[in-house]
Amino acid sequence: MSLAQAQSSGQVVVIVHPSIAIGNPRPDQIANLFLGKTDTLPGSPVLIPIDLPEDSGSRRQFYKAVANRDSAQIKAYWSRIMFTGRAQAPRVLASDAEVKKLVAENAGAIGYIQRSSLDDSVRILAQY
Repeated sequence: MSLAQAQSSGQVVVIVHPSIAIGNPRPDQIANLFLGKTDTLPGSPVLIPIDLPEDSGSRRQFYKAVANRDSAQIKAYWSRIMFTGRAQAPRVLASDAEVKKLVAENAGAIGYIQRSSLDDSVRILAQY
């Protein structure tokens, strides 16, 4: 691992409400949730994914890590899926603070933020 990779890894954390007590899901399980293929993780209640804006560096890093897709591929994916009516894209909030607040107030929400935005109001489920 290069120094740049080491410095950038672990920056984005997937967060849930503190009351959600599930294990460590695999990246593909998290990807399936954020891609509308499922609405639960093993041992979880129904979870509603929350995204950051398309131009967010955290969003690019998150989708590259869990789904091995870039922003254009995610946008194209959701265009196809929404056209067919098979699923709805995750709700998009403008900032880490908004995602963290919504997840902290709703046990059914899941999101991702920069590790530096983390506090005790949410629980880390995974990091990338």
